Amino acid sequence: MDSYPSCGSLNSSMDFGGKEVAGQGNYGTVCQGVLLGSSHSAYISNDDQTFSSLNKIASTVAIKITKIKDKWSLDEVEALRHCSQAAALVAKLGVGALWPFDGKVELDSTQQRHIDEDLVVGSKRMISLAGQVCYDPRSHSLWVPLPWLPLTLDGLIQHRKKQLWGELINDNRSKPNLFTLLELQVVFRQLLQASYFLGAAAKVAHLDIKPANVLIATSCTAYTDVYFDNEVEGDGHSSIVLCDCGLMQHIGDTLCQLGDYLYMAPEVYYCDVKEASRAKGESDDEESEEGEGDEEDDSAPHDDDWERGGADADGAEDGSPRHKKKSVHVFTDRNDIWSIGCVMLEMLDGVSSVAWEAADAFGAMKENYLAPSPKHVSQWPGDLVHCIAMCFERDPRLRLGARELLTHPFFQNGCEEVD
Repeated sequence: MDSYPSCGSLNSSMDFGGKEVAGQGNYGTVCQGVLLGSSHSAYISNDDQTFSSLNKIASTVAIKITKIKDKWSLDEVEALRHCSQAAALVAKLGVGALWPFDGKVELDSTQQRHIDEDLVVGSKRMISLAGQVCYDPRSHSLWVPLPWLPLTLDGLIQHRKKQLWGELINDNRSKPNLFTLLELQVVFRQLLQASYFLGAAAKVAHLDIKPANVLIATSCTAYTDVYFDNEVEGDGHSSIVLCDCGLMQHIGDTLCQLGDYLYMAPEVYYCDVKEASRAKGESDDEESEEGEGDEEDDSAPHDDDWERGGADADGAEDGSPRHKKKSVHVFTDRNDIWSIGCVMLEMLDGVSSVAWEAADAFGAMKENYLAPSPKHVSQWPGDLVHCIAMCFERDPRLRLGARELLTHPFFQNGCEEVD
């Protein structure tokens, strides 16, 4: 841990005492802290009076404390550093500059891409380090300073369900909308912008996009006052910030099952690690042996790609859907698009895209070839329903990416509220 400076604590131990823990997860604990000094070292205090005094001269931050158990314990820190550096580079270059893919700008004209407004905004919609990561030798843990954003999209959904639905929460009949159409448009766009930044600039897949990992950047201190609109500056206006980089993988890494089942793309859920590793190895070999000649477009499906079962041309004998022999065996930015669709359905319906256990949910999708959809389709404009449906294309090679989805008519048109 020599690469990390020691952290400072105003306590003699790691006991947080009366200081409220903001969040607890499988990979760490989050509590409120401050950054002090030019080195931006992180401090935590369970003394409210001392903390209040410090807060007047220092920045309030969220301190994520991660126990170091194995190499994976450092993955989130490295992912945060990687994304923070990519965001800083996007901000430095600005709109209109050529993005240095693969670390260089000297590419032919067909490969060069200019930084656009969506990429710049997307870099701001992804969590970044708020200071220097520190090591606590007493507890053998890392202290990771992040922006202090205590409100989440999951918390907002639950708050509005209680506020607007009351005793009707468990009623299957149509209920008042939890979010305005404008709010849905704003959150949807910002999630896609974050995904666009991750895929195009950071070259990673998030793999854990869900309401609990969507923070709300706002001056509001209570869910009651939170609202989203096209203005992101000023009191009351809110925007989203995607957090939790613990499961991030580089695009092109061998596929494996990662994430929350309820928000996981089918190709990630059903992946065969051994098959994916073998296929990835063969793909790398083929690329290294490529010579001159016509190249085949792998983005389009071919008849011989399909594995068909029995007499049923659309599925296997057991009723499962057909699967490609040449399916994608590596992580792509399209994996996150499915998850974003699930988040949007939860904002529409108030519940996750499925109301039963994850294994049963994916089993039903497999047997019936179903994809998630709004409970009350007629209640929403066709552009919104269609845009969400585009997130649930089962073939990841045909699923639209964030950049393409951002050009969908739903984001180009004004929002007329629905009853």
